[in-house]
Amino acid sequence: MMLILFSVFSAFLLGAALAWRIAFRAGFAEGRSTIPLQIIREVAERRISCGDEDAEVVARDLGADLLLPPDEIRRLREIRPESPQKQENPEVPGKLRPAS
Repeated sequence: MMLILFSVFSAFLLGAALAWRIAFRAGFAEGRSTIPLQIIREVAERRISCGDEDAEVVARDLGADLLLPPDEIRRLREIRPESPQKQENPEVPGKLRPAS
């Protein structure tokens, strides 16, 4: 009787551990990047355009630090630096009004 009880309890613990591990891995895979991908792309674009960093270096850094999926790392590598838009004559207001 004791052997049957021990076997049932062991099978239950093994099943619970297996279910927890599968659930943990599935949840980790889904929630791996807790930062929205749009913000990650904006940071990468900013580093590439304004920081004059290479897209490969940025993709490697962000991919490793944030555990990004391979397709998102590929998208980050495809970012090309934009030419800075310089304004010749920026508009300056003629008269400032008080804040009150």
